[in-house]
Amino acid sequence: MEKRFQILVVDDEEPIRGILQAVLQRAGYAITTAATKTEAETALELKPLDLVLLDLRLGEDDGLEFLEEIHRQHPALPVVLLSGLGDDDVMRREAEKKGAAGILSKGGAFTELYSEIKRVLEKNARSADKSKESGMD
Repeated sequence: MEKRFQILVVDDEEPIRGILQAVLQRAGYAITTAATKTEAETALELKPLDLVLLDLRLGEDDGLEFLEEIHRQHPALPVVLLSGLGDDDVMRREAEKKGAAGILSKGGAFTELYSEIKRVLEKNARSADKSKESGMD
């Protein structure tokens, strides 16, 4: 049986959370949602996750700052930022510098979403395999 990847979707907009939850569940992922940073922090502690989709503008909280917190506490957990601001190279570089595995536009096609999730999960799996191999030497 193939592993069902666990994804946390963090977005303060309920319609966005609902759409992402529905399309990703249909694609075979197990989805947990959070509307706030506090809800996300709880979810991060309660279950092992494979990926976080994090809104860049999370209500009153800054998604980039929260990204840094997640990266410090869960360094192996990939985080893909969701932006409603379009494609901004400066923001993309800043996000990657702070540890983002990727950044997606909320207005993008679902095929982009699926491709990015698959890319990040595969990259993370390869990194985990390399870590296991090097630990056995």
